[in-house]
Amino acid sequence: MANPFDQFDRDSGSYRPLVVTVAPNRTSTGNPFDQVDADPAKDVVVDVAKSGGSGLVRGTTGLLGTIGDGANLLGNFSDDATNWLRDKAIDAGGGALVERFWDPLPPRRNAVADFIGSENINRGVDAAAATLGGSPVTNYKPKTIAGKYTQTVGEFIPGALAGPGGVTRNAVVFGVLPGLASEAAGQATKGSAVEPYARAAAAAATGGVAAVTAKPATAEALIARQMRGIDAAIVDAAGELMKSDYGRKISLTLPEALAFASNGRGKSLIELQRLVEDSRGGGGIMENFMARRPAQVEAAAEHAFDTIAPQSRSPSMIGPDIGQAAKDTIQEATEIIGKPSQGRSYEALRRQYLEPLLRGPLGKLANRDIETLQAIEALFPSGPMAGSAGEIADAVGALAQRNPMAARQLVRAHVESVFSQATPKLRTAADQFGGANFVTALRGNTPQAENLAAAIKAVAGPEAFRGFDEFLNVLSATGQRQRIGAPGALSKEVQDALKGAPLGEAANVASNAIGFKPPKVIAETYENWQLGRNTEKIAELITDPNALPLFRRLAKADPGSIQSQALAARLVVMAIQSTFQAR
Repeated sequence: MANPFDQFDRDSGSYRPLVVTVAPNRTSTGNPFDQVDADPAKDVVVDVAKSGGSGLVRGTTGLLGTIGDGANLLGNFSDDATNWLRDKAIDAGGGALVERFWDPLPPRRNAVADFIGSENINRGVDAAAATLGGSPVTNYKPKTIAGKYTQTVGEFIPGALAGPGGVTRNAVVFGVLPGLASEAAGQATKGSAVEPYARAAAAAATGGVAAVTAKPATAEALIARQMRGIDAAIVDAAGELMKSDYGRKISLTLPEALAFASNGRGKSLIELQRLVEDSRGGGGIMENFMARRPAQVEAAAEHAFDTIAPQSRSPSMIGPDIGQAAKDTIQEATEIIGKPSQGRSYEALRRQYLEPLLRGPLGKLANRDIETLQAIEALFPSGPMAGSAGEIADAVGALAQRNPMAARQLVRAHVESVFSQATPKLRTAADQFGGANFVTALRGNTPQAENLAAAIKAVAGPEAFRGFDEFLNVLSATGQRQRIGAPGALSKEVQDALKGAPLGEAANVASNAIGFKPPKVIAETYENWQLGRNTEKIAELITDPNALPLFRRLAKADPGSIQSQALAARLVVMAIQSTFQAR
């Protein structure tokens, strides 16, 4: 068998020394083991870090130089538009005449705009970096695909964080995602004339869609405008009221609950509710909602009264039973005072203990023949003196020891009597303010409210009073609603927005420009349609307890619309910048 290496005969012309090539792309100079130090992964990490830092700096300087860049861009656009019109005039047959009297505009720069623009700021940043011994920052060119994506994202981040709202959400939604989309579009159209436009369009589509979805709809935006002075804590308090036991029994609108929780600061929302109640679109929803209120109030009142005492089967006997209990209490006190006492006269004890009883509520009640209504007036006078809650608590407590059921039923008879007088037409749909009228009559002034609280606590306990007070609060919230025919103070801007009037004005301008104005009936039909849609949506929102999270978000001044405008402006600047830089 022939030697396989014979083919490499040294004497033949085809002989070549055998060379084993380890790194064909490297030269033989230097340390032959330098190739071992090459780490592609490390190179990518370093490039990404430098690219990201450069992008963040460029994004920041772009924000700082927005005014100057914008001025230059407008100037460039104006010049290009003028030259385009000149070319079109020539193409249309203007020829020599146009060329003679209409010179093309050469590229021009605005010195002031240049000075405050991002390019000049970038030069200053790089000069400062060089002074400190570093390398230029803003003109770093990424060497890897990952670096290019990172630099583009970095340029979007500062603009995203400049707007109000959550930092993390803004960074991702208005920075990272548009940046990735922009670079992906740039890579796909790299080197073509449409590359800068593709980059801007992709970023606008990604961030713009997110901005639009974050922007409140017309109805929500109108609600948000009326929530000045309403913060998230007030929304939470309103939610607690609506979710309470009596809040579930008596359905409240969100404006009613917010107005009560804010001590009247939700006035604008209440006015918006009144406007919706009087509208065609939302009026039907509100009418059905409010029509259920009288029955809800009546059922809730029955439940609340039962927590104090069961209804008496013989209400006319409550007075005599209370009179006997009061009489027995005074008789017992008289007997105790009449017994011998060490070191104190009988006369002193009478002045200290017996006379206050006789002059107070118990003395007025101590009559076996007293009528129930007379007993109520004696215990709950319409004009009580300040600080009389202590006497009421003592009197009711003493009666409850003698005849617990009679004492409880007397307190119930009082609140139920006031309720009957304040709500004579509660069972008709027209009396939708009866509950609020009842609270006003029952609580009255401060001494009346204190006496009521003392009496309920004395016969039924603090927990029963807490529930009854919650019932009164819910009824008070129903009274925040404006009555039919109340003068509204909503601005014309809000009313126009409900009708879609700004769009209508735009249509008028356009129609005047083209010399044709559609019939007035068309505009009115459109406005009425928009009014119906918006008021219907508002009615649905303000009557839905599940809309509380939305109101909480609106109370935090959702930045959607502001962010959308800021993002759009930034994208336009970046897009046109890249267009002119590509020339």
